[in-house]
Amino acid sequence: MTPIDMPRRSGSYELDPSQYGWTLPDGWTLWADTPDGIPVELRGTYVIDGVHVTFTAEPRWITNGPLSVSLDITPYDTESANRALDSDGITLQVLRSVPLGEARRVITEWGDRIRERFYPELLPPPIPKHITSDYDYAVTAMVYMQLTHMGERRPLQAMAEAAGINRETMSARLRRARQLGLLITYGAGKPGGELTDKAIALLNPSDERK
Repeated sequence: MTPIDMPRRSGSYELDPSQYGWTLPDGWTLWADTPDGIPVELRGTYVIDGVHVTFTAEPRWITNGPLSVSLDITPYDTESANRALDSDGITLQVLRSVPLGEARRVITEWGDRIRERFYPELLPPPIPKHITSDYDYAVTAMVYMQLTHMGERRPLQAMAEAAGINRETMSARLRRARQLGLLITYGAGKPGGELTDKAIALLNPSDERK
């Protein structure tokens, strides 16, 4: 399995990460689509048995995994194309070898770095490690709501990792926030929710916190 470079996509151009003092992992690149040169896409490409596997992620979406995965036998790489054709195209073995775990690690690490530098407004507020008041539950509910609205598919896991606790503890805190009337749920089995007026009042910095 070998990381490779990809040709430019129409309407976008590759950025040089060294201008930010960054060195991305092999096979990973940053892309922009506007003159200001702000990264809008993180892309990683590998070759597995002649098949090009490309992961893409957008730092404006707070996710721990790729938003798309493509597998292609590309004619511009004759050697890889010949190997893939010799093996009868994209095989089950290739699909099993897709390095999704590695991609998720890269996207998690570099997505946070990109957001911290270019999209600080997208960073969620700090999640309390210890709950001492209803205000802490309100903050927890707010972060959960923001992550689900932004498309995060594993909000409890992401929150648990950020707070340095396990997922079960974070799940219990969300249940308690609902019991306290801070979070309105969409229904059984449906992720996400909305803050209640009580939660909004607690989060208002002009209110006295007790």
